[in-house]
Amino acid sequence: MTRGFSLVELLVSMALLGVVAGSVTTAALSAVRTADRSRERARQESMLREVAAVVEREVGDVSPALDVGGFAAESLTYRAGRGSGVTCGVEGGAVVLRDAAYRAWRLPDPARDSLLVFLTGDSLSGPAWVATPLLAAPARGRCLDGAPGLRLSVSPALVARASAGDVPVRVFEWMRLRLYESGGSWWVGARSLRPGDVIQPIAGPFAVRGLLLNWLDGAGQTVAPADARLLELRLLAAAPLATSPGRALAIDTLRAMVILKNGGAS
Repeated sequence: MTRGFSLVELLVSMALLGVVAGSVTTAALSAVRTADRSRERARQESMLREVAAVVEREVGDVSPALDVGGFAAESLTYRAGRGSGVTCGVEGGAVVLRDAAYRAWRLPDPARDSLLVFLTGDSLSGPAWVATPLLAAPARGRCLDGAPGLRLSVSPALVARASAGDVPVRVFEWMRLRLYESGGSWWVGARSLRPGDVIQPIAGPFAVRGLLLNWLDGAGQTVAPADARLLELRLLAAAPLATSPGRALAIDTLRAMVILKNGGAS
C-alpha cells in the first residue's frame, strides 16, 4: 500500500520550491538588468563616438587662437573649414584660386561663408590671417599662367594685397556646437550662425549637463583655448531602463579626446 505525503511534507516541499523559484527569478532579473546596463553603455559610447567624430571633423583643423569665437562647458563657437587653396592671380574685384590646389567638400556660399586670407604684411604689420566677406557667388576664372581657377569676389583693398599670387586662402563658416533641450530630452547639436538656420541634432538624448568640453595642453592640464593641443569631451548620460519604467540608469562618465592639429605649443 502506497503512503501519500503528509500535510507537513507538502508544506515543506512548497516552501523549498518557493525559495528555489525566488532565487531563479532574482537571478533572471539581475541578468536582464546587467544586459540592459551593457546595452545602454554601448549606446552611450556609440553616441560619444558620433559627437567626437563630428568635433574632430569640424574642429580638428582649426587654430584655437584664431578660430574659436566663444566657448563654455557645454558649447563651442568656431570657424569651420569649408575649403582651402592658394591664389594664382586676380581678375577685377576678385582673387582666383588655382583649381589643382583647391580642396573643399562644397563650393563657397556667400550667404554663409567668409574667407581668411594670409597676407605677408607691410612695414607696419607682420604676416597674419585677414578675415573678409565673400561678396558674390564663385565663378570660373583663369590663373595668370592660364590654368583654370575659382574666382572669388572680395574687397578691392584685399585684391590689391593678394595680387602677388600663391597666397593661402581658407573658406570658413561660423558654427556653434552645443547642448540643447528638445521634447524634454537633451541633445548635442550644431548650427550655422547664419540668420534663420536651426540647430540640427548630432546625438542624444543625454542627461542634463550631459556634455562638458575642456581644453588641455600636451600634458593633459586645463589651459586657455589659444594654448590647447587637445579638446576633451566628457559625456554624462542617463536613460530609462526598459525593466524599470520611470527610473533612470546613471552611466559612468565617458571620455574622448580630439587632437587639435593646429593647437598651441605643449
